[in-house]
Amino acid sequence: MSEQQWYYAMNGQQAGPVSWEELLTELRMGRIQPSTQVWSAHLPGWTPLAECLKAQGGPPPLPPPSPAPTPFPASIQRPTQGLLPLAPGATAAKTTGILSLIFAFLCLPVGIVLAIVALVQHSKAKTAYSLSPGSYQPVSSVGRTTAIIGLVLPVLLFFIGLVSAIAIPALLGQRGRARDKASIATMTSAIADLTGECDKQRELGVPVERLSAQLEVKLRALGSTTLNPWDTTTPAFTYTVEVVSAGDSSAAADQARFLAADKGRSVFVLALPDAINNRPGYLAGAVRLETPVNGSRVFTKVIELD
Repeated sequence: MSEQQWYYAMNGQQAGPVSWEELLTELRMGRIQPSTQVWSAHLPGWTPLAECLKAQGGPPPLPPPSPAPTPFPASIQRPTQGLLPLAPGATAAKTTGILSLIFAFLCLPVGIVLAIVALVQHSKAKTAYSLSPGSYQPVSSVGRTTAIIGLVLPVLLFFIGLVSAIAIPALLGQRGRARDKASIATMTSAIADLTGECDKQRELGVPVERLSAQLEVKLRALGSTTLNPWDTTTPAFTYTVEVVSAGDSSAAADQARFLAADKGRSVFVLALPDAINNRPGYLAGAVRLETPVNGSRVFTKVIELD
């Protein structure tokens, strides 16, 4: 026994290792008592020193006993925990808990079953340890923690997916409506500028046959600083102004609507005035949208030219 390494409880803490002779010296000096809990590798658990002394044929000469024996510290674990076996179910709880996380992404039903098994095995291991704490290593919380995450994660992912399914389309729809509004505002502003350019050119005496060329110059100037809200790599306008025969405003609008093929890119149609038949001219603009306005995906605007 003298070759064994001994541990003893002192003031709520674990002390040692010491030899048997050193342990007896502590006893002679009065620093420990016969009631002090000791442990060595050949013992099944913490044992009062008095029982070990009996096995050796009796104690050595001792000082008077202390009035208050050192209590066994409940918080002390056996010093050689690595040599103790795992509680039944501890390994299974850890393994199935980790697998439940993996299968939460691969196969949800299997992941839920594994998480439940992990919780059951963890409970089994905790019960075994609580009934015999000196016989097993403390039960790790890995199995329980991973199992809980394995159960909560699918629910969390479901709600994230549900919120995404609602929020993302709404966000995209809001962005689309904002771009449509910008497209309409760009086309409306441009047609007002072109109308003013028509009035200016006619005051300068420019023949009506040359109006479209002057409007195209104006469009290029506007397009140098204005981009398509739906595709910022392209200009906001088609720089060619389509010229059609004199007619009513609906004919000019129909032609502009027909030409509006690219979303967010405005097109313009000029119906020249007919002085002989006393018909006014028209300037029509159109732009294709993402969301229909008044049942149509093409927004048009027609202005009569004096």
